[in-house]
Amino acid sequence: MARPLRFIPENSAGVLVEVSCRTIEALPLLRPSRRLNEIAAGVIGRALEIGPGDGALIVGLAGIYQAVTGIDSSAEMLAHTAQATRKEKNISLIHADFLEFSNEENYELIVAAMAVHHLPSPAGFFHRARRLLKPGGSLIVAELGGRKQLVGHDENSLGGWDPQSGRRLWTLQPRIEGDFNVPAPVVVGQRLMIATENNGARLYGFDKLGRIIPQPVAENGFLAPDMSTAVHAAGRLFCVWNGLFCLDSRNLKDVWTGKHKDLQDYGAVFASNTRVLAVGRGGSLLLVDAQSPQMKIISQLDVLPDDDAENYSHPALVGTRLYLRGENQLVCVELAP
Repeated sequence: MARPLRFIPENSAGVLVEVSCRTIEALPLLRPSRRLNEIAAGVIGRALEIGPGDGALIVGLAGIYQAVTGIDSSAEMLAHTAQATRKEKNISLIHADFLEFSNEENYELIVAAMAVHHLPSPAGFFHRARRLLKPGGSLIVAELGGRKQLVGHDENSLGGWDPQSGRRLWTLQPRIEGDFNVPAPVVVGQRLMIATENNGARLYGFDKLGRIIPQPVAENGFLAPDMSTAVHAAGRLFCVWNGLFCLDSRNLKDVWTGKHKDLQDYGAVFASNTRVLAVGRGGSLLLVDAQSPQMKIISQLDVLPDDDAENYSHPALVGTRLYLRGENQLVCVELAP
């Protein structure tokens, strides 16, 4: 990191924050777990909107989801929503604080349009929302066992699907139920690595028909992230989980585990064959040697020193620039020398 940092100019920061509120927050803040079998059947479960306001978005969701709930701590705003949604039979409204209301339901989609920045604890919002989402994570496309397939989680299992027909090719049930299944599966050659909070890291092979072999090739019970996704580079797997893990991708044995105050239960990781860039708490950037026999930090930069909360918004790497969204600002870091 020869050039330490470039902030977006101060005179445009207000505009960028407003744009982030109106565009990023208007998108699903946490990834919906739209299960393939439900989509095929035309049934897409439940959705929740925090702060439904004039009702425009929640009415649209009602046309897609079986049941939609709106929650707002303002009785006055909720009255406006009730008026706008009075004709919709599958919308229910709750007058309560999102961070405190009692609810046993889970949702495929949680949306907050221009609401998170008004909450007393944005970090608390993400923790609460994550627990209300039904299990389900990212879909990936890979050629495994000589067969191109979509791989991802539904509510209870891992599966592979034919991308042309949508036909399910295989199902893998976890030994221990209850994983959030947020971390994406990682392709390691012709194998697949899965890491979840209840079952740890497992490496699976595939047969000649492209079906997963249920018995793992290798396991590591210490790497058990509930949110962080590992990356594969230089014959190693790197993942943030109360530190930075480095595993041998052939057998999932520990090469090293490095502790750092900014690497806690979540962190994004980018990697090449020579370098690993880990993004930790408060926008801490750690550049690590990918080939070292122990954790070797080459350089470190704190780009959001006043933002000590964990940031669940994944950074975007565009060319040589890294964009990070903090609690109150958008930061651009120039990585090129």
